[in-house]
Amino acid sequence: MSSNCIQSLIILPTDAHDVSIALSFAKDNKLDLAIKGGGHASSGASSSDGGLVIDLSLIKAVTVDAEKKIATVGGGARWEDVDVATAKQGLACVGGTVNE
Repeated sequence: MSSNCIQSLIILPTDAHDVSIALSFAKDNKLDLAIKGGGHASSGASSSDGGLVIDLSLIKAVTVDAEKKIATVGGGARWEDVDVATAKQGLACVGGTVNE
């Protein structure tokens, strides 16, 4: 194996700009790409063997507009994050039954 061969990478972006840079890097280097959101992909879709994984776990903010009944949810949020934020506004969100 050559010394300049990329074996595998994981990036933990903190905003959309970081994600954009990571996507460009994967495209420019023809890397296999996987996106990890909440981490419940039992199919293995959120992992890559030798490619780039964009782990969104640091982008998990949830904001709720109670008047409009709209929640804006970061790509790394889990149902628990959504449940807590919407409950504070007297709202609920239809979703999975396991919130962790």
